[in-house]
Amino acid sequence: MEGRPPFDEDDLDFDFGSARRREPERGAGERPAAPSEPGTGERADETGERSYGTGEEPAFGSEESASGTGEQPAAGEDEFGTGERPARRRERPRRRLRLGRSRSRDRRARPAAASTASEPGRDTGTGERRLRDDPYTPAKVPVPGVRRSRHRDLPAKVRRRQAAVAGVVALVALIALALLVRAVFGGGGDDEEQPLGLKRLAGQSIVAKLPRNGPNEELLRLVRKGQVGGVIAAATDEQTLAQQVAQLQQAAVGGDNPGLLVMVDQEGGEVKRLPGPPDTAPQDLGEQGADAARTEGQETGEYLRTAGVNVDLAPVMDVELPQTADSIADRTFSDDPAVVGEVGSAFIEGMQGAGVAATAKHFPGMGPATVNTDFAPTTIAAPDETLSAALQPFQAAVGAGVELVMVASATYPSYGPEDPADPDKPASSVKQIVQGLLRDQLGFEGVVITDDLQSAGILTLGSSASAGVAALGAGCDLLLYGGSLEGATQGLATVVKATKQEKLSREQLQAGYDRIVELKGRLGSSSD
Repeated sequence: MEGRPPFDEDDLDFDFGSARRREPERGAGERPAAPSEPGTGERADETGERSYGTGEEPAFGSEESASGTGEQPAAGEDEFGTGERPARRRERPRRRLRLGRSRSRDRRARPAAASTASEPGRDTGTGERRLRDDPYTPAKVPVPGVRRSRHRDLPAKVRRRQAAVAGVVALVALIALALLVRAVFGGGGDDEEQPLGLKRLAGQSIVAKLPRNGPNEELLRLVRKGQVGGVIAAATDEQTLAQQVAQLQQAAVGGDNPGLLVMVDQEGGEVKRLPGPPDTAPQDLGEQGADAARTEGQETGEYLRTAGVNVDLAPVMDVELPQTADSIADRTFSDDPAVVGEVGSAFIEGMQGAGVAATAKHFPGMGPATVNTDFAPTTIAAPDETLSAALQPFQAAVGAGVELVMVASATYPSYGPEDPADPDKPASSVKQIVQGLLRDQLGFEGVVITDDLQSAGILTLGSSASAGVAALGAGCDLLLYGGSLEGATQGLATVVKATKQEKLSREQLQAGYDRIVELKGRLGSSSD
């Protein structure tokens, strides 16, 4: 029949009209059958046989019982009317139908809800709240107007930005700490790579007098602070000098400074500060020739090394002339410029081969001088050919690789005063002589040292301190103060002041410093 369901509504225990389950009709004194034990998996089918482990659920709206009629058998009767009492069985408990979500989703939701409920941020005003009644809502929902309490709960973009800022702050802190440690503990011996203090920079240009009885506390302090670059020794014996030099070099190393240049006037003849070689006077060496001069130079160098000396202010490369002052003539090799150049160069090669730097002096030549600048101011008025001949021995010395050249304190009007208002400037203070003649014309690239700035030839014309500033400005590297330690300290103070007042440039000091340090590197300290 059309519209009629394929089953009889009376056979079902569900009322479609009221959407309620029908209660089975029971007789008086009857009670519903005991449910089966859960988990047995047993169920009787319509044929009266039991099925095991089918796992099938009853149809929608049907009773979970063996009979499909909706009626329960009377107590004491079997289900099929056989008159036999059936074996007692356990019935499975009724299951509720859950609408809206599956069992698997429910199992997933329960642990999540439990874990969320146990979190400290749940419903405490910290900005997180668990909605466990809705399975489609995320476990944590931010509440507007309340700040988050944990970094991990922030959006990923915010966390990345915070991490970047923290990294930058940490990097800046590390750099600042490294700079602070370096400023407190120093550069670990890399002083040359850092900008030097002005006193240390200028101090390498100062050569101070070493007292006969050894270095005093003031000299040791200056050496330790890097405000002295070298010393000139007075007459003594080699053992005593070696002990004094060792004390000075130790002070230099203790202050993290380059080793000192230790100088003596060991020319031979009448001018010797130590009793050892050279044993032959310069004029005799000139007659004996270059081979004898080379041997004498080597023996002298080896002897000076044992005394801690690394610079000999010799040989004298002046050419003797008829008018030459006796105090100069006795120290020359010859009156022939060629002989002076050859013998003097051999002496230089022998000495420097032994590890001691030689010094060619007195540039541009004191042969024409009638008065020694050690005793009075001197002016050299000589024709050009005489002055040109005087330059030849120095040219030979430069060719032999001489390490130092000493510039005279005499005045040379022929080379033109740079300042007409000061025509008596000594050669060491004239740029045209130091830079023009010596460096540009002769090609000398070594260290230039002044003659004694505390000699009468300088002090009569002005102060030794101001002469030192002028000498550095002309291109000299080392300022020799052979009279007293006080003269050296005053000279340093004047150089520092002139640099601050921009009368000297720091670049000039740096150029001289570099040449001095290179020379010390080639020689090594006396303790090596």
